[in-house]
Amino acid sequence: MFFLYSEFIFWLYGAARGTVHAGPASISGRLIIIAATGHFFILGLASAQRVSVWKNSLTLWDDVLGKYPLEYVAYYGRGNARSAAGEYGNALQDFTRCLELSPRYWKALNNRARLFSETKEFDRAIADYGAAISINPGEARLFLNRGNAYFLKGDSARAVRDYDRALAIAPDFTAALENKRSAAVRP
Repeated sequence: MFFLYSEFIFWLYGAARGTVHAGPASISGRLIIIAATGHFFILGLASAQRVSVWKNSLTLWDDVLGKYPLEYVAYYGRGNARSAAGEYGNALQDFTRCLELSPRYWKALNNRARLFSETKEFDRAIADYGAAISINPGEARLFLNRGNAYFLKGDSARAVRDYDRALAIAPDFTAALENKRSAAVRP
């Protein structure tokens, strides 16, 4: 990235002088170098500030939400971090808040449904997967996940139908094929 940035600066400098890769002899060339140096300095300060905030994913997302409390993607990110930390209740709150701010964000529906499955609330999981599918019906993973929820609920027939729908979208989706085989042998 820095190589490309420096090439761009030299190109600007050469364009200002009428030559390419010339030395800093003109005033416009010096101004371009001063501006580029200042820009690098500002980027360095901004990076140092962000690094001081980031202790882990939770502190980073907490900082973002402190500054931008209506940013739905930040709730989604913090929900993922909390889910990974095993804080399912807090993660559920974050995914729900994300969906209040952006009701058609299917990834949040998918992740909230996954939490419902983990806490054995299969009907709620199936409802969220269904809502996500209505938003993004071409995502095979959603059918796989809803099929898994049906399977865990004990409804193998519906699970197989969802695995088939996942395979219709992505014929090489091995997880759907393997889960279909498991569901087909289960009474």
